[in-house]
Amino acid sequence: IRRWNKLYDVLFKGLSKIDGIVIPVRADKEFFVGSSIQFRIRCIKEKKIPHFVEACLSRGVELKWFGDAEPKAFTSRYDSWSYIKNLPVLSKTLSILGTTLDMRIPLTFNSKDCSIIIDVIRSEIKNLQTIA
Repeated sequence: IRRWNKLYDVLFKGLSKIDGIVIPVRADKEFFVGSSIQFRIRCIKEKKIPHFVEACLSRGVELKWFGDAEPKAFTSRYDSWSYIKNLPVLSKTLSILGTTLDMRIPLTFNSKDCSIIIDVIRSEIKNLQTIA
Protein backbone atom coordinates (compact mmCIF):
# COMPACT_ATOMS: atom_id res chain seq x y z
CA ILE A 1 0.00 0.00 0.00
CA ARG A 2 2.84 2.40 0.85
CA ARG A 3 4.49 1.74 -2.51
CA TRP A 4 1.26 2.27 -4.45
CA ASN A 5 0.54 5.47 -2.56
CA LYS A 6 4.05 6.75 -3.19
CA LEU A 7 3.60 6.21 -6.95
CA TYR A 8 0.12 7.74 -6.77
CA ASP A 9 1.58 10.83 -5.07
CA VAL A 10 4.21 11.26 -7.81
CA LEU A 11 1.53 11.02 -10.49
CA PHE A 12 -0.87 13.25 -8.58
CA LYS A 13 1.71 16.01 -8.13
CA GLY A 14 2.94 15.84 -11.72
CA LEU A 15 -0.46 15.60 -13.41
CA SER A 16 -1.86 18.38 -11.21
CA LYS A 17 0.73 20.75 -12.67
CA ILE A 18 -0.61 20.23 -16.21
CA ASP A 19 -3.01 23.00 -17.23
CA GLY A 20 -6.43 21.53 -17.90
CA ILE A 21 -6.07 18.42 -15.74
CA VAL A 22 -8.14 18.25 -12.58
CA ILE A 23 -7.68 15.63 -9.88
CA PRO A 24 -9.87 15.71 -6.79
CA VAL A 25 -7.85 16.27 -3.64
CA ARG A 26 -8.34 13.44 -1.17
CA ALA A 27 -9.34 14.21 2.40
CA ASP A 28 -6.50 13.89 4.91
CA LYS A 29 -8.59 11.45 6.95
CA GLU A 30 -9.18 9.19 3.97
CA PHE A 31 -7.34 5.89 3.83
CA PHE A 32 -6.89 4.67 0.29
CA VAL A 33 -4.78 2.39 -1.84
CA GLY A 34 -3.43 4.31 -4.85
CA SER A 35 -3.59 1.39 -7.27
CA SER A 36 -5.09 3.69 -9.91
CA ILE A 37 -5.54 7.38 -10.52
CA GLN A 38 -8.51 9.14 -12.04
CA PHE A 39 -8.40 12.63 -13.48
CA ARG A 40 -10.51 14.96 -15.56
CA ILE A 41 -9.16 16.58 -18.66
CA ARG A 42 -10.83 19.90 -19.36
CA CYS A 43 -8.42 21.41 -21.85
CA ILE A 44 -9.48 19.36 -24.88
CA LYS A 45 -12.93 18.73 -26.29
CA GLU A 46 -14.64 15.49 -25.33
CA LYS A 47 -14.77 14.35 -28.97
CA LYS A 48 -10.93 14.48 -29.06
CA ILE A 49 -10.45 12.37 -25.93
CA PRO A 50 -10.49 9.03 -27.82
CA HIS A 51 -7.66 10.39 -30.00
CA PHE A 52 -5.79 11.46 -26.88
CA VAL A 53 -6.22 7.98 -25.35
CA GLU A 54 -4.97 6.36 -28.59
CA ALA A 55 -1.99 8.72 -28.82
CA CYS A 56 -0.98 7.99 -25.23
CA LEU A 57 -1.35 4.24 -25.82
CA SER A 58 0.87 4.44 -28.89
CA ARG A 59 3.54 5.79 -26.53
CA GLY A 60 2.98 3.10 -23.90
CA VAL A 61 0.61 4.94 -21.55
CA GLU A 62 -2.66 3.06 -21.19
CA LEU A 63 -5.63 5.16 -20.12
CA LYS A 64 -9.27 4.18 -19.85
CA TRP A 65 -11.98 6.69 -20.64
CA PHE A 66 -15.21 6.81 -18.64
CA GLY A 67 -16.91 8.64 -21.50
CA ASP A 68 -16.82 5.62 -23.77
CA ALA A 69 -20.30 4.18 -24.34
CA GLU A 70 -18.90 0.64 -24.14
CA PRO A 71 -17.42 -0.56 -20.83
CA LYS A 72 -13.68 -1.21 -20.90
CA ALA A 73 -11.94 -2.76 -17.92
CA PHE A 74 -13.27 -1.04 -14.80
CA THR A 75 -14.48 2.11 -16.51
CA SER A 76 -18.12 1.24 -17.02
CA ARG A 77 -20.73 3.94 -16.77
CA TYR A 78 -23.97 3.61 -14.84
CA ASP A 79 -25.93 3.48 -18.10
CA SER A 80 -24.22 0.20 -19.06
CA TRP A 81 -25.37 -1.57 -15.90
CA SER A 82 -27.97 -3.85 -17.43
CA TYR A 83 -29.11 -5.18 -14.05
CA ILE A 84 -30.79 -1.87 -13.22
CA LYS A 85 -34.07 -1.27 -15.04
CA ASN A 86 -35.41 2.13 -16.15
CA LEU A 87 -32.22 4.10 -15.62
CA PRO A 88 -32.62 7.86 -15.76
CA VAL A 89 -30.41 9.95 -18.01
CA LEU A 90 -28.07 11.83 -15.72
CA SER A 91 -26.73 14.47 -18.07
CA LYS A 92 -24.42 16.17 -15.55
CA THR A 93 -22.95 12.81 -14.55
CA LEU A 94 -22.41 11.85 -18.19
CA SER A 95 -20.77 15.22 -18.82
CA ILE A 96 -18.30 14.66 -15.99
CA LEU A 97 -17.63 11.06 -17.05
CA GLY A 98 -17.05 12.34 -20.59
CA THR A 99 -13.88 14.06 -19.43
CA THR A 100 -12.73 11.50 -16.83
CA LEU A 101 -9.84 9.10 -17.38
CA ASP A 102 -8.46 6.25 -15.32
CA MET A 103 -4.97 4.79 -15.21
CA ARG A 104 -3.90 1.69 -13.33
CA ILE A 105 -0.63 2.02 -11.41
CA PRO A 106 1.31 -1.24 -11.58
CA LEU A 107 3.72 -1.94 -8.75
CA THR A 108 6.37 -2.58 -11.40
CA PHE A 109 6.46 1.21 -11.95
CA ASN A 110 8.99 3.43 -10.24
CA SER A 111 9.16 7.22 -9.85
CA LYS A 112 11.04 7.59 -13.14
CA ASP A 113 8.29 5.68 -14.96
CA CYS A 114 5.73 8.03 -13.41
CA SER A 115 7.71 11.05 -14.63
CA ILE A 116 7.79 9.63 -18.15
CA ILE A 117 4.02 9.04 -18.04
CA ILE A 118 3.45 12.64 -16.92
CA ASP A 119 5.62 13.89 -19.80
CA VAL A 120 3.72 11.74 -22.32
CA ILE A 121 0.35 12.99 -21.10
CA ARG A 122 1.54 16.63 -21.13
CA SER A 123 2.95 16.21 -24.63
CA GLU A 124 -0.17 14.57 -26.05
CA ILE A 125 -2.41 17.25 -24.55
CA LYS A 126 -0.29 19.90 -26.26
CA ASN A 127 -0.42 17.96 -29.54
CA LEU A 128 -4.22 17.83 -29.46
CA GLN A 129 -4.54 21.48 -28.48
CA THR A 130 -2.59 22.50 -31.57
CA ILE A 131 -4.82 20.48 -33.93
CA ALA A 132 -7.71 22.56 -35.22
